[in-house]
Amino acid sequence: MVPKILRTIIPLILFLILISPSFANLNVSINLTANKNSTYFKDNIKYTIYIKNNGSEVIKNLTADLSGLGIDSKSFNASITKGNIGILDQYTPEWKIGDLNPGETVAANIEGIVDFIGEYNATVAVTNDYNNYIESEPLLIVSKPVNVDLSISLIPNSTCVHWGDYIKILVKVRNNGPDDADKVLAMLVTYPDYVGLGINATAGNAGKFYDDFTLRWYVYVWDVGRVKSNEEKVAEVTIKAVNFNEDQIISNFTVIGYVYIDDGGIIYLSPGKSY
Repeated sequence: MVPKILRTIIPLILFLILISPSFANLNVSINLTANKNSTYFKDNIKYTIYIKNNGSEVIKNLTADLSGLGIDSKSFNASITKGNIGILDQYTPEWKIGDLNPGETVAANIEGIVDFIGEYNATVAVTNDYNNYIESEPLLIVSKPVNVDLSISLIPNSTCVHWGDYIKILVKVRNNGPDDADKVLAMLVTYPDYVGLGINATAGNAGKFYDDFTLRWYVYVWDVGRVKSNEEKVAEVTIKAVNFNEDQIISNFTVIGYVYIDDGGIIYLSPGKSY
């Protein structure tokens, strides 16, 4: 008579033997390369992905998760030697590879638009039918913001003016980066609050000006719009120093400039400059 414990163990052992080829640990290597040293926000980045089955068994229904590459999934462009792109939307970009034989390697070229600024660890993860999971070594990608500079100069070049004087400010916005910059705003802040009545801003075809008085700071916003790579846009602002005593000299007139760039909901600020 077979002991009761063996009647329990033997079927379990047989079950494990039957499923062991498919239930083996996921034995896959993932190599990930990219043009990581020349990347800017909204730049086009290219990845090469190699996935190899290092095991002795066929891996069924292998899927690679591409959401960790740090690119806008809507801009994905893939060239794959085996398999096909499965569901590729804003939330779950995938590469459905299918079955991978022992020793077999598949490769994919993935490119798209960088959607982050700063440091990012790009990764690719693969799973199989049994939800076994393996992730590539992280590849550090450094993305820089579009390089836009702001320069401000007073005409004449002096901060000492009389009350009632008109002050001209020349503003230049230049894009020194390799990519175009969209939705650029240049903001000029004057202090103290008595400087700012009688605004007359001209920018030609370089955008529009509007003003906003906030607390003791008078803010002029130049809606520059799109600034192409290596393009410079120039505007001139005329303001008037108003006070009841027009004989007094303003010796601490200050203009501080900032540049805002709004790309896809991301806003970053250039260093301010004071004159």
